[in-house]
Amino acid sequence: DKDPLGKALSEDVFYTPPKWEEYLDNLQHVSQNNNALMAIIGVGESGKTTLLKQFIHQLDDSQWIYTLEAKTDFALPNLVEALAEGFNLSI
Repeated sequence: DKDPLGKALSEDVFYTPPKWEEYLDNLQHVSQNNNALMAIIGVGESGKTTLLKQFIHQLDDSQWIYTLEAKTDFALPNLVEALAEGFNLSI
């Protein structure tokens, strides 16, 4: 009795739809060629977390990442403070 679907997949195994390959390529290009702050935004259940996990899996040791779940009522000063804290910066 071997059930090929019975085992949970590792978190570093993803199916990447073709459109997401384009998104991941763009994220990788921006992250490697710029000092940029990027935001992945979208409606609930649109795949933001899965896309982010795939992106993180591709990062090398020279890249920093800080994830923050911002709600719609998240005020700008709180966002700046949270980002500074996440990257160990003083403001």
